[in-house]
Amino acid sequence: MNIPIGNIVSASDIQKNYRKIFDRAKRTKEPIIVFRGTEPEVAVVDIGSLTYLQKKTGEAEMADALRAIKLMREEKRRGKLKVLPIDGLIKLVGQ
Repeated sequence: MNIPIGNIVSASDIQKNYRKIFDRAKRTKEPIIVFRGTEPEVAVVDIGSLTYLQKKTGEAEMADALRAIKLMREEKRRGKLKVLPIDGLIKLVGQ
């Protein structure tokens, strides 16, 4: 992720200039990364960008689920579908 240097601010910058920083995030539609010391803590994004990211994430999750269902149906059709007991499934996913 390439963040322009002007979009990196400190926590104290937020305390002193929050309105200016919020307005920049809204105007540019770019995230503002807030650092505490040398570590990034949070990002300030406009609500439109957040909504877009949430929508795209949901779409990607749905596409993954549909691919998994398609694969399961194909393996079932070929007779290669493996049914695992619940303890085998838990072991497989590492929980």
